[in-house]
Amino acid sequence: SAQYQVSVFARPTLVVQNVRYNYPDYTGYPSREEAHSGDLSAVEGTMVTITAISNQPIQSGHVDFDANGRRDLLMKVEDRQATISFPLELREDRRTPRYQSYMLRYTTTEGRKNKLPPKYQIDVTPDYAPEIQLLAPEEEVIDVMLDEQVTIEVEARDPDFAVRNVAILGEVGGEKVLNERLLSKNHTGKFVGRMEFTPGKLGLKVGDVLQYWGAAADNRRPKAN
Repeated sequence: SAQYQVSVFARPTLVVQNVRYNYPDYTGYPSREEAHSGDLSAVEGTMVTITAISNQPIQSGHVDFDANGRRDLLMKVEDRQATISFPLELREDRRTPRYQSYMLRYTTTEGRKNKLPPKYQIDVTPDYAPEIQLLAPEEEVIDVMLDEQVTIEVEARDPDFAVRNVAILGEVGGEKVLNERLLSKNHTGKFVGRMEFTPGKLGLKVGDVLQYWGAAADNRRPKAN
């Protein structure tokens, strides 16, 4: 028969060497590194930097989010090392990660590709919104005189980081008449604030109905919850 040749080569592999997490400044978390683990897990807004090592010189490499075959992000390559940085993000529902997994694909200088790269998971923790409730008055509806002192008390907290702004707002017939800021700096733990006023000094008249509520914002940046 005719003679045939068999060429044997090492299967191209590209594995994660370490991951560096740079957390958003407002969290107060220090940066950290995790070795030999490609799965990602951190709060939204965290910048991750992945360093991967191959067994053969790299010509090009890219990130394939959700393992759908797309060249989503090009990696920076140098000999047998490839790096990439990207933020961990959520979808509009603020619960589901923008991408739930990824693969690192590359082409060797000889033109071969790692056809079955490992699939890594992405877990993104939301920055939860602050909570606020009215403590006083306890009644939903109260009748007061024009010169009677009224006390409104609220309690606010942020479940993960810090509450930054707390205010009591109110309107009469759709017109704003009350905007009392109780907190304008970072506060961890429970915050209790109150304001006192008399309807007459707010310009209210007999028969007016004041609707009021509490509002709170956390220290998330660039956009607070």
